[in-house]
Amino acid sequence: MITFSKNKKGSSLIELLVYIFLLSVIVLILINTVMAMVISHRNIKIIRTIESSAASSMERMTREIRNAISVDVGSSILNTNPGKLVLNTLDVGGGAKIVEFYVDNGILKVKEQGVYRGPLSATRTRVNNLVFRQIDSTNSEAVIIEMQLEATTSQRVVNHNFYDTVILRGSY
Repeated sequence: MITFSKNKKGSSLIELLVYIFLLSVIVLILINTVMAMVISHRNIKIIRTIESSAASSMERMTREIRNAISVDVGSSILNTNPGKLVLNTLDVGGGAKIVEFYVDNGILKVKEQGVYRGPLSATRTRVNNLVFRQIDSTNSEAVIIEMQLEATTSQRVVNHNFYDTVILRGSY
């Protein structure tokens, strides 16, 4: 026989409200944590884009400057932004070759023998500042590169400055 006891108690309305409040707090903490992780991921991705673009651009310019015979000072735009660097180099066969680095619409570009070879900076980055400075002493010739890259997301603009000094191999 089934008997009903008055001793059994159910959940009261206050207990139910406390449980809903605790569950809401936990859900809000989880949402905030996920949002913080998404924002951090975007920031890391944009910084990685800038650094990757800078590394490849600076490496190419450094390699060409190091292997150059001389800087064509008459054709180059030095000590100002946007700069242009024209190098007198040799091709693989030993013939004269001219390499030119310049900025066009925020993109770092390279020409060889007057032929456009493509962009050096990533499409998602913009070159805000590019200055070439020549150091010409009695012992050696060098080029200082100053470059600022920018990348943008919907919430943030990131700028980084990059510097390098390269001595022309044949000048020391």
